[in-house]
Amino acid sequence: MNKIKFNELKDMESIANGEGLQDFSNTEIVKMLARYNCFVRNLDYDANRKNIKTFVDVVMPNVDINEFARVINTAAKSAKKHPIVDVEEVIITNNELDIISSVEDLKQEKILFVILALAKYNYALYNGKYDYTAYCKYSELFKMAKVSVPSKDRPYFMQPIVQEGLVGISNTSGTVAMKPLFVDDSGKNVALRLGEAEFKSLASTYCAWKHPSKWRKCRLCKMIFKKYKNDDGSNAQVCKCCKEKCDEPLIVI
Repeated sequence: MNKIKFNELKDMESIANGEGLQDFSNTEIVKMLARYNCFVRNLDYDANRKNIKTFVDVVMPNVDINEFARVINTAAKSAKKHPIVDVEEVIITNNELDIISSVEDLKQEKILFVILALAKYNYALYNGKYDYTAYCKYSELFKMAKVSVPSKDRPYFMQPIVQEGLVGISNTSGTVAMKPLFVDDSGKNVALRLGEAEFKSLASTYCAWKHPSKWRKCRLCKMIFKKYKNDDGSNAQVCKCCKEKCDEPLIVI
């Protein structure tokens, strides 16, 4: 499954201007520039490849253009296959959450939430061209849902939600297509607006909705984390990862 991304154009524009390169690997820079050239600058394969070579020569002098030629050629050739991600947010409604929570099994609830979120992301990614369907391997699905089940038992674990008519499943070459059958696309009764931070931990996002008193959103990275106390007994305002990186303490409000 590809990395979930939101609003790529901003990053692509920065890269095209030679800015923010430190946040990406050399290969990522070339791939993003190739797609920017294809979809924004409307360059054909040859013009795209030439533009990237010039960019690497001028902006990335430490990169050996000869050793990197294959990466450049592949990026320019495959650019059309990967449209720029222009997804602002993924909306989850109260109706959908009510159906998920009615299962009354936290593990299966988290699985359903991840499937729904991925399916709605894919629908937005392709502007409604395809149905609401999530595509990933069971290993990826269970990892995102933070559900521990032996690999051989995962298909059986999915059976109850399939039998209840909540999800339709088809398996092709290891990738599983999962279609949530309870999608509410009315845009009404919005409960959650998911962005990149929420997608990094969908399981925690669902748990925070279900038990809001036990979870908090980090003031720095916006990730959802389980509440804990600072050494002085005050409520932590940042996740433990950000806390380790903080040079100055945050004011507790």
